[in-house]
Parts: sequence; structure tokens; C-alpha cells
Amino acid sequence: MIPQKKPHKEKMIEASKRMIREQQNNNPALNNYFKLQIKTLLQNAPRDAADKLERLLKVKERQKDEAMYMQEIHTKVGYRRD
Repeated sequence: MIPQKKPHKEKMIEASKRMIREQQNNNPALNNYFKLQIKTLLQNAPRDAADKLERLLKVKERQKDEAMYMQEIHTKVGYRRD
């Protein structure tokens, strides 16, 4: 099985969490920056998923329309697939 690559946002979130753990007591301002970065990435994530689903739906609708058109043409022409 080929391992799947992680999306860029997941990599960024993991890197930010790792930096927070490593810098826990050293720099509170830097920790706040990484926490804000994680929050921003997570807020944007659902919109990305919705956009992908919407594009997929449009593609599937177009494929269905093309298949229905082909079926209609085959019916009119009398084409049979044996």
C-alpha cells in the first residue's frame, strides 16, 4: 500500500503543534502565534471541503447529463448493445 501524502494544511497544523510543544515555556508570544495559525487553518478547512464537494457534485451532474443524452440518442437511433 502506498502511503498517502498529507494535505498542506495538515502539515502546517502538525508543525505548529510541534513548535508549541518545543517552545512551551520559552516564548509565549511565539506560542500564541502558532495557536492563532492553527485556529486560522482550522477555520478555513470546512470551506475547502464544501468547495471540493460542490465541484464534485457539478462534475457528477455533468457526467449524468452526458450519459442521459447518449442514452436518448441510442434510443432514437435504435442502437442496441449486445
